[in-house]
Amino acid sequence: LTAITGSPWATGGGAGSGMSLTISPNGQYLFCGNDSSNNVSVFSIAGNGALAAIGGSPFSTGSTGGIDGMVVSPTGGVLACASYITDQIEMLSVAGNGSLSSVSGSPFTSNGATSAIFNTTGSLLFTGNINTTISVFNVAGNGSISDISGSPFTFNNGSLTYQSIGITPNNAFLFGLDPNGNHITVFNIAGNGTLTQAAGPYSPPSQGYGPSSVAINSANTYAYFASAFSYVNAYSIAGNGSLSLVSGSPYTVSSANPGLESLVYFGGSSGYTANDSAGVCYARVNTTNPVTSDNCSIAKLTWVMTGATSAASSNSGINDIGSYRFNTGITTVTYTVTDGSNNTASASFTVTVTDSIPPSI
Repeated sequence: LTAITGSPWATGGGAGSGMSLTISPNGQYLFCGNDSSNNVSVFSIAGNGALAAIGGSPFSTGSTGGIDGMVVSPTGGVLACASYITDQIEMLSVAGNGSLSSVSGSPFTSNGATSAIFNTTGSLLFTGNINTTISVFNVAGNGSISDISGSPFTFNNGSLTYQSIGITPNNAFLFGLDPNGNHITVFNIAGNGTLTQAAGPYSPPSQGYGPSSVAINSANTYAYFASAFSYVNAYSIAGNGSLSLVSGSPYTVSSANPGLESLVYFGGSSGYTANDSAGVCYARVNTTNPVTSDNCSIAKLTWVMTGATSAASSNSGINDIGSYRFNTGITTVTYTVTDGSNNTASASFTVTVTDSIPPSI
């Protein structure tokens, strides 16, 4: 990494500000959760990475508690801020220029939420709580939230706390992390958001003690857990959600103290974002063609699109998407490669096209 001219930038919050960071899906804005001043600073991101505070920043969350976890929806239209001190989740609407305003009914009651994450469609919001529960909320079109049936879900497992959570890109599994108890638990995610325990709890090796955050690769096959003691544990993810420690784990990252707090996965594209253009409700997106291999031979490569755009390739031959016209909304693309013995492997990614054109009157 090389420092960008002008860095660091002041957030405009009080001492202890900028504790949570997230970037809009279109890469245009950086949101900084200011824990001590209970507000969010918003910066526009220039082509060279430089930041500039937008007009009106920082914006009030409408709560009196700090911001412990913050996440922006896949469409970029809503920002969720978790505050376990006040047992609240602040839901903020994100305008096209990055400015923030509270959605109707915000802040909403939580159950001691310390972290939050949306599923890839933005229809569900999951929060890891300071107690032994995980909450799941339905997200309405205006950004308001309500508990799904059965939420919050209680999983005692020796009174673990799920202070940090992560979701596989295919929305199949949720990982609950208990840094104090040194445990990782895996949960199945049903279509309606209901959670059931799938595997674990697992206890990382003593050197990699205290999992604090998780990053998952775009193929849903590996999970990487940051340790409070400056190590990273890598696990392979089986089809049923069970975890197996990768040989060589834990990996030493730094001798710094107190250690790692967060991870970000950059290894390959888990999704694409684009804005539509005036007069149309779509955008043409250039996708990267997959790289396939087999010990013998590849028989075919096919794909299917679901969601905002519905389409499928031929069921024979090698089919690459390349440049394609995607409708406004979220499209899930799944590639499937088949070898000469009819063995298959699949990988998915999302394409999010945002309607950035305001109406006229």
